[in-house]
Amino acid sequence: TNPENEATSCNENEFLFELKLLTDNRASEISWTLDVQSDVGTNLNGGGYNNDEALSVKKCIAKSCYIFTMSDSGDDGICCSHGNGAYSIFIDNEVLVNGGGDFGSEDIITLGCNNEWINSSN
Repeated sequence: TNPENEATSCNENEFLFELKLLTDNRASEISWTLDVQSDVGTNLNGGGYNNDEALSVKKCIAKSCYIFTMSDSGDDGICCSHGNGAYSIFIDNEVLVNGGGDFGSEDIITLGCNNEWINSSN
């Protein structure tokens, strides 16, 4: 069986968003959001994880413009101060962020804005 948060393939109007996250020793401080910047798309978010937990979220999301935010309420990122947390983002199995985690309160990534991920067919 395939868990609900583990998509494997998407239709042509979507891309496969995958977040791999390894939490640090203060996982209660970690949360993330994927916010669509247009009328078409899906908002995703997560949090409430256990310390030193490895997890993966895979979802098909409409081809659109998104802002991904990894937040740490302790303002010390998810790496190095309290364990070695990290996160990676893949779009259609291509690495977009590899092992991010050394940031302060938040790390912000723009996905699919003004590039080949936008579905420009009319």
